[in-house]
Amino acid sequence: MEVLTEQKTTEFLAALDDFAADIADQTKALRFYTCLGNVKLYVLLEYGYPKVKINGDKKELLVYTSEPTELLKVDGLSTVALGLDRLAQELKNSAASGLLVDEATRNISIPADNVFYVQNLQKKAATFKLKTLPEQGTLILENEIRRIVKAHPEVTSTWLLGILLPGKNDYQYMVTLEYSLTATNEVKQVTPKQIAENVTPLLADGQELFIGTTEELAGKKAKQEFAPFYIKLNF
Repeated sequence: MEVLTEQKTTEFLAALDDFAADIADQTKALRFYTCLGNVKLYVLLEYGYPKVKINGDKKELLVYTSEPTELLKVDGLSTVALGLDRLAQELKNSAASGLLVDEATRNISIPADNVFYVQNLQKKAATFKLKTLPEQGTLILENEIRRIVKAHPEVTSTWLLGILLPGKNDYQYMVTLEYSLTATNEVKQVTPKQIAENVTPLLADGQELFIGTTEELAGKKAKQEFAPFYIKLNF
């Protein structure tokens, strides 16, 4: 059985619980669906086929954030860890209306359309372009970001690049943060919030600021192809 990435799963669980507590909060929803695209979930199988729960006219695919060991004591039941693309495919194959996450504990329903939407966003995001920006346009922003991340020792590296998104004509600003393995979920929530609050007012009209991590697609590319403007010094 495949072991899920511990750090990504921890972030997903934190985002999931925050989202469940206030599903109307758009910021929490965005964070949750971003995390959904980065993890694998355990799909419950019955004799090799994904198991669904039918409630009235609603049919949901049963998935879990950790292996449901008690259920696996039942003959014929097993699990497989699937990422977003495979989850979307199984939703279509099963004609399910959505995912039911952690039945009997969290018991959270995720509509199939939302899963397909996140999948589509990921495919579109794969066509983005990155580039370095002129120093005269980034120096003030870098100084402000540096001031913030220096207060959070868990941030080990930071990039500030231009990102051109699909369907757009102009590059926007993208901040990428790399955290230490010991970084808490609180730090991962507070740091980008502080950057957004302090740096956004410094942008010219029409400019946007995107903030992510090296765990995400754009962040991975930034780490592979560009040098960070900030690296934490270990003395």
